[in-house]
Amino acid sequence: MQRPLKLISILIITLLISYCLAFAEQSELLTKTEYFTQVRNALQGASETIYIQMYFIIADPKDAEDPISIFLDDLFKAKDRGVDVKIVLENSKFRESHFAYKLLKEHGIQVDFDSADTLLHSKAIVIDNKLCIIGSTNWSRAAIYDNREVSILIHSEKIAKDLLEDIKSIKLSKDIPVLPIKHKGIDMPVDFLLNTEAGPQIIKDRANIAFELYLLLLKESQNAKSSTIPIDYKKLATSLGYSKKNISSKDRRYVNNYYYEKLRRPLKRLQDKYKLISYNHKQKEIEMFYPVKKQDSIVLPYQYWEYGLNERLSLRARYLYLISLLEASKSTKNPYWFRSQQDLASIYHISDYTISLGLQELEKENILEITRSASKGNEFAQRKANVYCQNPLISDEEFKKDINKLVQKYGHKTTKQAQKLSAQLDEPKDLNTIETYIHLIDKHGHKKVKAANDITAKRKKGGAQRDISYTIEQL
Repeated sequence: MQRPLKLISILIITLLISYCLAFAEQSELLTKTEYFTQVRNALQGASETIYIQMYFIIADPKDAEDPISIFLDDLFKAKDRGVDVKIVLENSKFRESHFAYKLLKEHGIQVDFDSADTLLHSKAIVIDNKLCIIGSTNWSRAAIYDNREVSILIHSEKIAKDLLEDIKSIKLSKDIPVLPIKHKGIDMPVDFLLNTEAGPQIIKDRANIAFELYLLLLKESQNAKSSTIPIDYKKLATSLGYSKKNISSKDRRYVNNYYYEKLRRPLKRLQDKYKLISYNHKQKEIEMFYPVKKQDSIVLPYQYWEYGLNERLSLRARYLYLISLLEASKSTKNPYWFRSQQDLASIYHISDYTISLGLQELEKENILEITRSASKGNEFAQRKANVYCQNPLISDEEFKKDINKLVQKYGHKTTKQAQKLSAQLDEPKDLNTIETYIHLIDKHGHKKVKAANDITAKRKKGGAQRDISYTIEQL
């Protein structure tokens, strides 16, 4: 598969160069050190504008001779002498570009990223509306010193104009990408979600206690670094919310075995029906099946318990959270991932209805950001896959602190009005949406924004049109 792709890339570059040469007033082929030298000359000679679109920019802060750090320094100096510098980067390569992005922003340079549903793979520089450098060369040390790359320097106002139009047409992300979060947590076997006898069956049975008990057993097993663990009935039952203080009259007959009785049935179900454990009642011991291998697992962060997701989310929302973690881990644009609900239902063997409600609940908690695609006509099949973003978990305390920052910046009244408008569209914890409403209120007044939002709120829940963007369209 690699060879055809390389041949296609070579063909595209060849055609591009042929096109450029046809309109070029002056051109020069750049390889290896020629690219570094000519880019530096171009950046240092810029007097008005520098526009760049690049797959990624990888800078090494520890290497004073790093060619990309030298390019960045040339950009900083250009900005200081009044040159308008703008850069567009590929969203999915935020990790690689992260350090360079921070430096560029610190120096006041505008840096944007393409949207999650596009792929920016071009490498182009346009300077002063007349000088262009295009080709295969990324901004990385390897591209300049090690790889076989080819680019071309062209003097042509026509080609510069065409490239600038292309750069301006790139669909940009509204938000700054986020680095995939690497929380400490437990390794969840992927097979739990895919095996029809395990996770999907638990969801169909609405076996809430069995689900949470299994997660706790995984946690205990991995903390003990053993697939065989002793059972501490009191500890497990207490973690599930059981307490002798709240014992009902019907439970008093087995008060001495209270914790055991609360766990006996879910343990048996985990063993006999879902085949996830082996339960030895006499020896008070459990053996976990599905030995977890790193390559076949996802990480369920400890914040799941610390922030109370196990208590405040429904079973379907908790299960969809696991699915989202898996989908994001497989995505090349992690933490973004893409699936239609139809595909999710097919892959994970659960109903579309369960998926829809679970996703809406995660969105309401701002655990998941969903950009829905509107269908064309009434054909569901014509609808594009949704775009999801797995947000980092934050505690209620952190959310309150962020809201207080908005209050201090914009005032209590406007912030509270914006919160209510965001909650009206089932996004009470989305700070970006709340701040957008604040700006809309400042510009149009609360009464007008509220009237537009009332119309949007009448749209179908989970639909593409029940979104702040439709409120904005009406203003």
